[in-house]
This record gives sequence, C-alpha cells and structure tokens, in this order.
Amino acid sequence: MILLSGLTLSVVAQTNNQALARINQLNVSAKAYLKSYPDSTLLLGQRALEMAKQNDFLEGVAASSCNLGGYQQYRGHYKDAYKYYLGALKIYEKLQHQPGLAQIYNHLGDVYRKQKNYQEAQTHYQRSLKLYQQLNRPVGIVENLNNLGDNARKQQRLEEALRFYFQSLKIAQTNHDLQGMMGNWNNLGDVFDQQQKYSQAIENYQQALEVAHQLDSKLDIAENLSSIGRVHSVSGNHEDALKYLQESIDIAKKYRFLEELRDAYKAIAAIYLKTKNFEQTFHYYRLFSEIKDTLYNTKSLNEIAQLRRDYESGQQTQKIALLQRDKKLSRISSYMLIGGIIFLLVIGVLGFYWQRSKISKNQELLEQNQRIYETQQELIEAELSNAQLNEQKLKTELENKRLKEQQLQYTLETQNKSLTSHALLIIQKNKMLSQVKEKLWEIVQTDNRDAKKRLKQVVSFIGNGLSFDKDWQEFKTIFEQVHEDFFEKLKATYPDLTSTEIRLCALLKLNLNSKDIATIMGISQDSLRIARYRLRKKLQLPKGSNLISFILNI
Repeated sequence: MILLSGLTLSVVAQTNNQALARINQLNVSAKAYLKSYPDSTLLLGQRALEMAKQNDFLEGVAASSCNLGGYQQYRGHYKDAYKYYLGALKIYEKLQHQPGLAQIYNHLGDVYRKQKNYQEAQTHYQRSLKLYQQLNRPVGIVENLNNLGDNARKQQRLEEALRFYFQSLKIAQTNHDLQGMMGNWNNLGDVFDQQQKYSQAIENYQQALEVAHQLDSKLDIAENLSSIGRVHSVSGNHEDALKYLQESIDIAKKYRFLEELRDAYKAIAAIYLKTKNFEQTFHYYRLFSEIKDTLYNTKSLNEIAQLRRDYESGQQTQKIALLQRDKKLSRISSYMLIGGIIFLLVIGVLGFYWQRSKISKNQELLEQNQRIYETQQELIEAELSNAQLNEQKLKTELENKRLKEQQLQYTLETQNKSLTSHALLIIQKNKMLSQVKEKLWEIVQTDNRDAKKRLKQVVSFIGNGLSFDKDWQEFKTIFEQVHEDFFEKLKATYPDLTSTEIRLCALLKLNLNSKDIATIMGISQDSLRIARYRLRKKLQLPKGSNLISFILNI
C-alpha cells in the first residue's frame, strides 16, 4: 500500500513538472512570435494562461499576462494591454520576482509613452533600468536606455535622446544584441529625420531594416519601411516614398499593426497633398484619423488612469489594513507590557528576598570554595614539584643509559681490537714457525743421517705447534664475546660442518684476506681454495653468490 502510494505521488509530481515545463515553453514561444506572428502570440499566450491557472502556477500566469499585454499593445489596444500588465505586476510583486518586475515596469512605461504621459513613462523606465542594472542584464539595460531616448525625443529633447541612444547602442554592440542595435538605429534615424539630416536618417533606417529582416520581425520591418518612405517623401522622392510606404501598409494590414498603419497613412496623405491629389489625400487622411482615434482617445486615457487608481487604491487598502492590524497588535502589546511589568515587579520583590538568602548561602559557599581552591593550589604545587623531580630522575636515568651505552661501545671496540690483535699474533707465530720449518727441511735434505733424525723430530714438533688448538680456544672465547650466538646459529643451520670449516667461517667473519687465513690455519692457499669450495657446497650457496657476504650476514 505504501509502495503504491509512493508511486502515485511520483507520477503526479512528474506530470505536474511536465505541465509547468509546457507552460514555460508556450510563453517562450509566444514572446518570440510577438513581433513576427502576433496572432500566434495570442493563441499561445491564451493557452499558456489557461494551463497556468489550472495548475495554480503564478509565475506562468504572470508571464502569459505579459505576452498578452504585449499583443494588445502592438495592436494599439492600450487599455487591454494595461490590464494584463497590472495583473502581471501584482503577481511579480507578490513573488518578489525581480526580473519580472523589471520587464513589467518597462512595458508600463511603453503604454504611458504611447499615451503621451511622458512623466509616468520616464518613472517606469528608470525603475526598470535600475532593476536590470542590479541584475546585470545587458539586454534589459539596452532596451530601457533606448526607451528613455524615445521618451526624450517625443518631448523634443533631442540631445538628451541622442545620449541615451548612443549609450544603448554601445552596450548592444558589445553584447551582440541585434534587437537592441536595430531599435537604436531606428530611433537614431528618427532623430536625424527631425534634425533634417535625411541621408543619415535613411542610413540608420536601412541598418535597422536589415537586422529586422534577419530577425524576421514583421513589426520592425513595417516600422522601418514606413520611416524610410516618410524621409523620401520629405526629400521630394515621392515615387520611392510611395513604394516603401505601400510595403509597410501591406505588412501592417496583414498583422494588424495599427501604429504602423497610422504613420504610413499619414505620410501618404502628405505626399498626395503635395502633389495636389486631394481625393487621395482625403482618403488616406480619413484612414489615418480613424486609426488615430482608435489608438489615442480621452476615454482610453481615463480608463487607464482609473485602472491605475484602482491598483493604487488596492495597495492603499492593503496598507490601511496592515496599519489597523499593527495598531491592534500595538494595543495588545501595550496590555501585555503592563501585565509583564506588574508580573516582573512581583517577581522582583520575591526575588529580592530570595536573593538575600541566596547571597548569604553563596558567601558561605564562596569561603568554602576558597578553602578548596587553596588546598587544590597546594596539591598542584606538590604535583608540580613531583613532576620536576620525576623529570630530573628521568634525565639522570637517560644520562646513565647513555654512559652505559658508551661503556658498552667502548668494551665492544676493545674486544674487537683484542680479537684482531690475537689473530695477528697467531698469524705472526705461524709465519715464523713456517719459516723455521722450511729452513729445517733444507738441513734434513743433507746426508747427515743423525742430524736428519733429530731435525725430523724438530720439524714434527714445529708442525704440531702450527695447529692452533690452544690458540683457537682463546680466539673462540674472545670471538663469541664480540659475535654472540654465531657458532650456535651456524651449527643449528648447518649441522654437517666440521670444526675446521667452522674455524674457516669464523676467520671469514673477521673479513681477513686469504693469505692471512691460510697462515692461521697452517695450510697453503691452494688448500684454502679447496676448503672454501667445500664450504660453499655445504652452505648450498648458488653460483655467483659471495661467500664472505653470506658469512658476514649470519
């Protein structure tokens, strides 16, 4: 059951997310089609608004209202546009949605400018510009600077307008904002037109028209065609003027751009007036007047003003309600404050007597704590003294240990020297006996038989003297003091070794050369090589292994 419930919630959440994503996509598409295919903007905006209300998606409702307001604005229905914009404004204020507020302030400024309420238009443009600057949105900054320039131009403040336009154009070019560049070139063309700099005006209009074609912005195409036709008309080039104006009228009629129709009809009426074609002049002037009355009339202005008053009244009502609530809360707070003061006084009196009793007890406790503190201080001092004594004792022990290690090292060095000296004495003794033995053999080889017999006995005696059993015992005793457990390890690992092979291992351990080892053992160096070979076999050393290194590591 729990699993089923979880799956259901997951499906509902996924469906809801898909619906919100669909609403956002509809609003993005509606905004993109606003200047190119306004009827598509109407259909997509209405569908998005309906879905947003069904899903209680406030941000979607605000975005849809903004798009529908834009559609009504470009059709010249400023009252309806204002209603949609106000609805979006209330939602964005509730959500504290800064980008949405910046966008709505800009659109409201457009409506006020179209109705020639330039002061309100400037106020709203500046609000929007400030928000876009805080949000670091270059596109919004470009649009608002452009609109502020338009607002100044409408009031004939041309130098101020040019400053806004050039500032806006620079930012737009830096950020590759085609829409912003197009709007600025169009508006610069208007300024140059008013200054009667017609070649510069047409140059800027043509640049704006080229970008409008790139963006496929039907509204901007119609507007720039109308502007180019108007400049040609003023310049006396009536044929080109009528061609451009007629193209503008065709687009404006198809997409119901009333402002562009109004401007084109007015320009054509002026051309026919100059050429004294009064019938066509009257015809186009009548068309111009009808659209002008639709776009700008006192009733529309009053309705917009009433909508604004209603909006401000609603805000004022909310403020009054908040003030009344605050006043009520203030009164309740006052009562609570008075009650709290009385309560605190009662508590204070009780607390005073309780505090006096507590102070007396605390005084006793303080004295007791002081005694405890003094005792603890004495204990700490005693522990510190013990710690110092222990530290001194530890230093003494470490020094004794160091001295013992030095003594041990000295003893070891002395025994090593003794062992080496003993080995050298054996070597010297055996060398001397070998030399005597060789000379006696020379005498033995003579023909004197009695001398031979006695000399043989001496040679035999010297030969026996060359065996160093007694010397070996003394040597072994010193060797074991220096190299403890060497013989035990060797016998335990290689029990088949003979006593002669063990002696050879001991001499190799001293790292003596082959000549000295042969002399000590009383054998020739060839016999020593044979002995070493047999020892390697018993030790099972592989070919290439160093015998001395092996013995030194035992």
